[in-house]
Amino acid sequence: MSPSDKDEAAALERKLENEELREEEREQRREARYWRDREVSDRLRDRALDLEARAHYFPSPINERRAALAKARADIWDDHSYRSNGYDCPPQAPIKGNWSFTSRRTARIYHLPTWLYYGATIPEECFKSEEQARRRGFRPSRIRR
Repeated sequence: MSPSDKDEAAALERKLENEELREEEREQRREARYWRDREVSDRLRDRALDLEARAHYFPSPINERRAALAKARADIWDDHSYRSNGYDCPPQAPIKGNWSFTSRRTARIYHLPTWLYYGATIPEECFKSEEQARRRGFRPSRIRR
C-alpha cells in the first residue's frame, strides 16, 4: 500500500466518522426538539385546564376569553405532529415534514404524498393536514410535480 493510498484511506475514514457524528447530532437535536415540544404542550394544556376551571367557577367575559385563548393555544400544540419511524408516516398523518439546516437559516418544509420528493423525504414530523403543517411553521415544497 503506497503512502497516497494510506492518506486516502485515512481521509475516507475521517470523513465517515464525521458523517456518523453529524447524523448522531441530528438525531439528538430531533430528540431534544420532540421532548421540548411535548413539555410545552403539557404546560399549555395544564394552563388551559386551569383557566377553564377559573372561567367555570368565576364566570366573567374576561375569564371565558382567557380560557378560550388558552384552549386554542393548547390545541395547536397538542394537535402537533406525529413521530415518524424511518421513511414512513402513520396513515392518519400522511404529510411529511422535515427541517433543513443551512449556515444562514432553518427551513421547515412539508411534502404531500403525490409530490415528487415525497418518497425520498425522511420525515421528522408527520401531519394530518396542510393547515396543521402551516400552523407549525412549515412551508410547502417548491418542487411538486
